Amino acid sequence: MTADLSTLVPAVPAQSLTIDYNGQTYAGFNTDALADAGVPQTVIKDAQALAHHEAVKAECRRRIYAVGSSEAQMNVTSMTAAISAKTEANRTAEEKAIVAAASQSIEWVTAMRGRFAELAEDMEANYLADASWPECPQAVIDLYAQF
Repeated sequence: MTADLSTLVPAVPAQSLTIDYNGQTYAGFNTDALADAGVPQTVIKDAQALAHHEAVKAECRRRIYAVGSSEAQMNVTSMTAAISAKTEANRTAEEKAIVAAASQSIEWVTAMRGRFAELAEDMEANYLADASWPECPQAVIDLYAQF
């Protein structure tokens, strides 16, 4: 028997905020404690929006680097540049496939960044759900798996 652990993970992590307001730092406060301390709701909402933005940004980054580490990305870039120095007629089938996968990688990262912008604006978005993000093409996964 297996358990569905996804139900145990909150859609949005519990949030503690650190805010500087009126010369005072409120570190690790939840929204109720901040309100009780006299911090205006507008300041709290701005802090929540910033925290959400940073959390979505980190999730986007994590997902991209899960496919290809920075070293793998540099290797793919170098390899693609070397292949691109050849005319298309002089490229092998394997080299053409590498260039095509690298192009798909750029398109996927661009789509991820676009989705990040949308999810960062939506405070209710479940940015931790796989369905919230563009699916990475298998050719891209296979390309980065070489490194």
